[in-house]
Amino acid sequence: MFELAGEDDPDHPPGQTIMDRLQEAIDRIDGIRVVATESWRDAGWHTIIELEGARFEFIVSQTAEADVWLLQVACRSDAGLVRRWLGSPFVDRSETVYRLATIAHDRLQEIGATRMAWKLDGVPRGDGDPSEPIAPQTNSPA
Repeated sequence: MFELAGEDDPDHPPGQTIMDRLQEAIDRIDGIRVVATESWRDAGWHTIIELEGARFEFIVSQTAEADVWLLQVACRSDAGLVRRWLGSPFVDRSETVYRLATIAHDRLQEIGATRMAWKLDGVPRGDGDPSEPIAPQTNSPA
């Protein structure tokens, strides 16, 4: 969640300028391929990328509060619970999601976003949520 004023454009769904600026930063990543960018439920923008053999998505959408936006960064191509029950392996993509979130965070700061709040699983509420992306916890043997 972040605050950024002046993003209202009546000719496009909300957040197009934000997503355009995020894509400028995303495009600089070696080995990345942007698969699609499209309006997301007329409330924001959705970009799918491929990186390191997996698909990831960025979603930017408005919230009910003026000038407050939600950004989601997630891996969308790996096996879910049912596919894992059927034998598909789990691949930990948390480091890549963190790297993408950090790139997005830095770009949002560059374009003037404030009141940033991040959460690993769920919607940040701003009350006590960290102001920077949260690094994944590693379970390495001692």
